[in-house]
Amino acid sequence: MKTILPSKEMIGLARQVVDKGGLFSMRATGDSMFPAVCDGDMVVVGPVGPDGPQPGEIVLAETQSGIKLHRLIDVLNDNKGLRYLIKGDAEYGPGEEIDANSLCGLVAKISRPFTRSLSPRFIVACFKTILIRRIRDIYSRLLDL
Repeated sequence: MKTILPSKEMIGLARQVVDKGGLFSMRATGDSMFPAVCDGDMVVVGPVGPDGPQPGEIVLAETQSGIKLHRLIDVLNDNKGLRYLIKGDAEYGPGEEIDANSLCGLVAKISRPFTRSLSPRFIVACFKTILIRRIRDIYSRLLDL
């Protein structure tokens, strides 16, 4: 059964499940994490491990601008306390700082329906990534000559 919850109710339910060590499934919306997470992908969020979240992991967080599924860029721990810098893979700018209490959990699994994997936008992004890597490889070989 599919149920669409308002953001506040969804994050509250996610917190209850994850805080008890469970896994919370949700459908991602938006393109801020493209191509790692696409609009419509199923995402499973689990609890943060004993070492805390690590840079590079994707987290579910409640921010001032809403619920975000973003990549953790940096862990900040200074006189302001423990904070995290998060940012969407497809977004420009420095990212957004959140406090430790705003973090809900870590993404444990991403499932993409097969038909979405073959979407034109996803295929173009894959070819673009391959092309950029190939150009960098050729350029580095030319520099070695």
